Amino acid sequence: MLGITKYIHVHLQGACKFSPPPMIKPKLKSASKGHASKVKGKEMGLQIGRYTDLLFRKVVDKEISLNPSDFKHRRCKYTFDALKAQNVLVTKTQVRVKHESLQVQTLLDGLGITKSGHPCVIELKTTQYTISEHEIRYNQQCRLKPKLTNGLPNSEFVLHTLQAAFGALALRETYTDCQKNIQAVVIVAASDGAKAYWVDNRFISISMFTGSKTLSSQSHPRDLISSVTRTDKIKFISWPKNSTMKSIEDSFKQRGYTQTEANSKPSLYCSGIAYAGDKTAPTSIAVIGITHYPSNVRIDVNKQAIHKRQLKADATKIYKRFKGKCNVFTFIASPNASLGSFDIIKSSRPMTAKKVW
Repeated sequence: MLGITKYIHVHLQGACKFSPPPMIKPKLKSASKGHASKVKGKEMGLQIGRYTDLLFRKVVDKEISLNPSDFKHRRCKYTFDALKAQNVLVTKTQVRVKHESLQVQTLLDGLGITKSGHPCVIELKTTQYTISEHEIRYNQQCRLKPKLTNGLPNSEFVLHTLQAAFGALALRETYTDCQKNIQAVVIVAASDGAKAYWVDNRFISISMFTGSKTLSSQSHPRDLISSVTRTDKIKFISWPKNSTMKSIEDSFKQRGYTQTEANSKPSLYCSGIAYAGDKTAPTSIAVIGITHYPSNVRIDVNKQAIHKRQLKADATKIYKRFKGKCNVFTFIASPNASLGSFDIIKSSRPMTAKKVW
């Protein structure tokens, strides 16, 4: 069986990595000096999440008590405070549930009881941001794939809601005595507090997890993992035919390239190619991808990484076509509309010419 996180990634997100909107990175703090400088960014976020989850389990199992003065305990304390404010009493952690028809399983972060006596699935999330920063980005959609296959927005809020909703759906199927009034809540613990998001009952439905097709008419997501094609093939801008063309030619002439041409081969990602020397036997080739990175916006590093992979694939094909007899460079470039110029955003180390015996 697949885990619910993997299922959502493959089946609803099309195996496209979630790319959050750009935002100023949070200031990382640590109980011990120097630790934050060694472990940053995503890894720090993962460590915070794992530690908070471990503390949550140990507190529920009465193995330890939270220390309000301990910096590392603050998110877990915020989590219990948020649950108390929502009148949810936690009774168990790490409850395994599954859904046979979907062939998906998960471990519930927590299982509780509401004030009215109904079972409640608890999905725990942590963030390095403050509550206000978290709320700004929580509903913003993925830049690479804005919509899920079930038609819902591809945002952190929806992804977390679906995880909690599946927990409630699977709990209903795993334990026959929990058939009605199952509720689910997502608790997001931030650096300065925690917030609760109750799951709308409309999410607790198998139709939310079957995408645009029915289960009977498609392969199981487990079978799609190896065969799914990545949806990160972001196209470059077509080779320009206006005044920008002269700017491109001038830019590459300064680098020793005498001829430029648009890419006419469907098998290549690039916008165009520039040659130094004779086109049939060049001494150097530039594989050029033209894209638009506005000067007033921080460059999308995920998009740029995809572009770099695509150009590297093109450069490898061209290098082999000329049997390694010339240097091949890649360039990610962007027209600068305000200056009427052409800026090189990123260039590669060359595939160096070698003797072919």
